[in-house]
Amino acid sequence: MTASSGHPGSVITQGVAALGAGCLIGFWGVLTLPAQALQGLAAMRQSDYPTTDLLLYITATLITIAAGAVAVAAAHGLRINGWALSAGGFAIAAACFDRNVAAAGADPQLLFAIAAVATGLAIAGTVVAFGTARSGTRTAIGLGLGTGTVVGSIGIAVNRSADLDLPITWREGTLLVFAVLALAAALVGRGVEGRTTERSWRSLSLVAVVVTACSMWLLPVLISDATADSQLTAEALTPLAIAVGSVLAYFAMRQGGVAAVRLTALMVGLAPLLIHHLPFPPHTARLVTAGVVATLAGAAAARRLGRFAPWDAVGVLIGFIGLSIDELVEVPFAVSSTLLAAGIGIGLGAGLVGFARAAAESSRSVATSLLTALTALMLTAQILVDVSQGKGDDPLLWESIIGVAVIVALVMSFIVSSMVARRFRRDPA
Repeated sequence: MTASSGHPGSVITQGVAALGAGCLIGFWGVLTLPAQALQGLAAMRQSDYPTTDLLLYITATLITIAAGAVAVAAAHGLRINGWALSAGGFAIAAACFDRNVAAAGADPQLLFAIAAVATGLAIAGTVVAFGTARSGTRTAIGLGLGTGTVVGSIGIAVNRSADLDLPITWREGTLLVFAVLALAAALVGRGVEGRTTERSWRSLSLVAVVVTACSMWLLPVLISDATADSQLTAEALTPLAIAVGSVLAYFAMRQGGVAAVRLTALMVGLAPLLIHHLPFPPHTARLVTAGVVATLAGAAAARRLGRFAPWDAVGVLIGFIGLSIDELVEVPFAVSSTLLAAGIGIGLGAGLVGFARAAAESSRSVATSLLTALTALMLTAQILVDVSQGKGDDPLLWESIIGVAVIVALVMSFIVSSMVARRFRRDPA
């Protein structure tokens, strides 16, 4: 077991800095990076730009993932501090949304591409920091990453308002704050990194895996003469989401073992929940509070009671109950939305902290495994965007199929892990 980093200030600073990458994943990576970035930039220039093309979603995600994978590989090959890389990504993203840059006539498509790359750098820096951190710090980073994702997903509703100017201003300022936090983490975290067995080729190979997985979705779209609205319904997209998730889970198994597969499966299950995590403004504070408290509770459960139950599966189950309860019985929105937020929080807290604890006992590829899981979350979310908008027959049923499949996978991986742990306790040799 790797020793925990000694200085509490370093642990806390790095955990808080991880909130930034979590917010990027929840706010941009899941849904709004492709649509809202271009829409906001176009609004600032009072020009029209198409933001509803389905291929745009996957293109943005591919840019972000590719940039992140290359950055992780470069960081390990050149021994670049992960938090310094993350701070640079946040700063570049903030510059892309600076009003002066947009007013100067910069091409929105170019700014969008740069913002997508910068997002990949910011996330990759946190992934590298997670992979090289000692066990105590790694747990704090995982908790911060999960909490940030819950909080960031709330922002999806904020940015869907007709007034696009305010979210852009708020987002720019927030990114600068995240850059400062990451820079502080880089300074206080120097000299306390743990050992890593990461290899650059492992991160780079993720790009090839993702391109292969995405071809399952892109090729039918590209060769079809019909419109995407009539072709890409829940009946078609749900099996594709499961197929893409399965490809990434297999890659995760090769890189990080059962723990990595479990985290990847969890992210696939959380994707449809995060897409639906769209509270009305009067409920925002309550849902943020519920999500944060649930994340902390899930982390505590995974840390103290992880032997007794698969708490990540419990979170996914609660989330899907909140998502579908309106179809079964008449309940207030406050009840269903709180269950949804709580399920997401418990799942993220338990999953990321549980993975951090498992990684402390493994010599596998930790950073690439985490990047693969986050890739599964973002890609699955892009594929299921249309399902969340009600396209096809009974989209909730198809989303529930994903939930059931993920819960079964999480329970089975928990059973396998428990059996292996018992065997080692009986026969340490």
